[in-house]
Amino acid sequence: MGFSEKVQAEALAACERRCCICHNFCGTKMALHHIVQRADGGDDSFDNCIPLCLNCHEDMGKPDPRHVTGKHYSERELRLHRDNWYESVRNARSGIKEVTKKDIEKLFADDEVVVLDGGTIGENNTVNIDGMTTALKELAKKLPRIEQSDNCFNTSDEDDLLPDGTSRKIEII
Repeated sequence: MGFSEKVQAEALAACERRCCICHNFCGTKMALHHIVQRADGGDDSFDNCIPLCLNCHEDMGKPDPRHVTGKHYSERELRLHRDNWYESVRNARSGIKEVTKKDIEKLFADDEVVVLDGGTIGENNTVNIDGMTTALKELAKKLPRIEQSDNCFNTSDEDDLLPDGTSRKIEII
């Protein structure tokens, strides 16, 4: 039978139509996957549902025990991905109150973040956003007590640029 309209609506709203594995926005191109398949005793409950993009849903097939390649998702891992993503969406809705260097490093683990005064971001700190992607610019706009400098500069050298020409590094001074 599949998930009820209520479960579908709750799951899609909880993830904001973003895949719980890759976090890409999917719009209508989503699959609601049973974590425990019905054939294996799973039900059509919200707890057994994980919203996925079509690409990630393709990875959910049962592994062939005669030809094991890659590491397939376990039920536990799927639940953790889903629960962590739902929590991230809930937290994002509540807004950003205060951000520390550690928070930014966690958000942008592959990017370099430098806080020159060593403290938390506050009224006397500035975020230089030149060269950052649109997402980073939007984050900088949402930080409540951060002044965006008119004299922004790119702290990256040529080797640190992404294919679209944006910087991998941000500098907070």
